[in-house]
Amino acid sequence: MRKIIETVRPDLPKSEEPGALADVEDSVARTGLYILRNAGGRAQEALRSIIVSQALLNTTDIHVIHHLGCGMAGHSEEGLRKELLDRIAPPLTDPVTRAAVTLQLAQHQFLPILADADEAVRVDVRFLRNHPLIRKDTKVKGWLYVDIHKPPNEHHLRSVDVPDA
Repeated sequence: MRKIIETVRPDLPKSEEPGALADVEDSVARTGLYILRNAGGRAQEALRSIIVSQALLNTTDIHVIHHLGCGMAGHSEEGLRKELLDRIAPPLTDPVTRAAVTLQLAQHQFLPILADADEAVRVDVRFLRNHPLIRKDTKVKGWLYVDIHKPPNEHHLRSVDVPDA
């Protein structure tokens, strides 16, 4: 969390306290940043919350952040559904339960991301920039969180260039 806040808001003073930005509520109070997280980091899934945030909290900037090594990368929608079904209701589960889980999974889009992490960020940034319910003056930037499997002090965000199109 600290690395994200320090990268997207370099104008904020750096805290000397190691845990100062560890608490989300405290982070919002200090920075004015609201962080929305979801599986795969997909903008489409966060859209409802972003629209509310713009309307009620006057949000002016959106930072789309994906990470390398995402478990949702490179899977198809159908592949994700099958994997989820097999984990939630393994093949030996009774057929009625398995059918019910299949029906419930069909009610959702799982929005897998592209294997190319940079392109996945670009797709989501363009989606938000062009969405009719996102204010046109909104600054939407893309980032890729790298080195997440290393110790936290070695994590960093890399900006992803997303030309207007």
